[in-house]
Amino acid sequence: YHHASWDALYCGDQATGVACPGFPTSVPQASGAAFATNPWYTTSLITAEYLDRNSGRLYFWVLDSASSKPAVVCADLKSNTSCGSYTYTSAAAYLYPGNFFTLTGGQQGSRLYANAESGRMRCFDTATFGPCAGTDAAGTFAVAGAPTDTFNSQNEGLLQVGSRLYWQAIGQTNTT
Repeated sequence: YHHASWDALYCGDQATGVACPGFPTSVPQASGAAFATNPWYTTSLITAEYLDRNSGRLYFWVLDSASSKPAVVCADLKSNTSCGSYTYTSAAAYLYPGNFFTLTGGQQGSRLYANAESGRMRCFDTATFGPCAGTDAAGTFAVAGAPTDTFNSQNEGLLQVGSRLYWQAIGQTNTT
């Protein structure tokens, strides 16, 4: 559902092989609100997500359709309600042409990471439900050695292996 805002949260019942009642659906912005149709966000080409299996909470990166800014959504899969959302209001808007919205990421402890613009990484802390400590106003931090002149201000393809995060940072004049 990259490029469009459709209900993109699915559930399939393994016992029956059919969709769970009420799905597909979307997660509202407000905590405690029941899953509903007509989302306020657009998902990325590759959705970066983290499922806390103990609490049944699914956290994932989205683009706030109203502001064009990155956000995190929390879905409580046990109660089929929103456990809130956080929009990075101080982050740069992802506007085409010039910036592409492709957030990929990884998770370590309570921290959910995503690629950010110009050689930076964005971090969300599920424990505090906000930007990680030590990040700037946009929830980002610089990554040593990453080019700051990334193509379309974007880093691409963040993947996690163990506690390490790997990604491509495509510079204007070279590839790192």
